[in-house]
Amino acid sequence: MATQTSARGRKPSLSREKIVQRTLELLAELPPDQFSLRRLAQSLGITPAALYAYFSGQEELLKAAAMEVANGIDLSGIDEAGPWRDNLQRWAQAVRARYLQYPHIALLMQMSPYVPPGWFRVILPVLRLLRASGLRDEALLVAFKSFIRGVAGLVMVELQHDAVVSPVHRQDARDALTALSEGDRRQLEELLPRLGPDNSEELFNQTVEVLLEGIAVRTRG
Repeated sequence: MATQTSARGRKPSLSREKIVQRTLELLAELPPDQFSLRRLAQSLGITPAALYAYFSGQEELLKAAAMEVANGIDLSGIDEAGPWRDNLQRWAQAVRARYLQYPHIALLMQMSPYVPPGWFRVILPVLRLLRASGLRDEALLVAFKSFIRGVAGLVMVELQHDAVVSPVHRQDARDALTALSEGDRRQLEELLPRLGPDNSEELFNQTVEVLLEGIAVRTRG
């Protein structure tokens, strides 16, 4: 009679890729301060010590996770032969979509000096599209830095105030207005019903259009 091999004591199949993927899954569920190698190991069914065969520690692991997120930004919708302005809008949307999938990784990157190598692959089309707009030299450099930083800043604000941090309640905002003068308070009270993350995607796209209009003005200069 053939004997069956018992699975008792068998080590789970493990790889760097599997560890990184599980890290991303946990960070999609948990805020960064609740993530730990111990919790990760527990979710994988291994001991924390087993992780050190693949990563030197949590910092290296989070760098690998950040690289995976950056590498996953889908730029397939960009046609560099097409209008530069339309393509830069698509680029901004692709970056936003990816980081909304993994908001905690994006916030961790903001607090770290580490830049994933994959990010340079992502920003190169921006440089080429701005060259296609006719910009050169210092004007090209300024537009490139401004657009990249502008889009990254928009995404971070959305993550911090819309997706991760609880939005400010309207009543809290009204209470805060009491510290203002009557004239300032009246002006802000008119805007208050329209503030907040009611349609974050529309606001993002409109703000990117403002950035692009500023670049277009430079191309006409």
